[in-house]
Amino acid sequence: MGAIVNITTKSGTNQFHGGAFYFGRNDALNATDYFNNLNKIKKDKLRRNDFGYDIGGPIKKDKLFFFFSEEWNANFVALPCANVPTVGGKGRRFF
Repeated sequence: MGAIVNITTKSGTNQFHGGAFYFGRNDALNATDYFNNLNKIKKDKLRRNDFGYDIGGPIKKDKLFFFFSEEWNANFVALPCANVPTVGGKGRRFF
């Protein structure tokens, strides 16, 4: 298991600044795998939406500043199907 750490620093300013962002991923824009095409298997559904905003500005001129940021994620991932072994397979009789 791993982690991603993102640290950003901004110097203070005597003006208010802000921004908004959106990153989207949709299965409609993804190519279908070669082997899925060969076996006529449909693509898995995958939709990821990351969006948020940030704002910063002065509290006391040239002395004290603030910065605030917020982010949200909305995901939809289709669960793949699983193969269930037969009774013979459970008993390690494969032929």
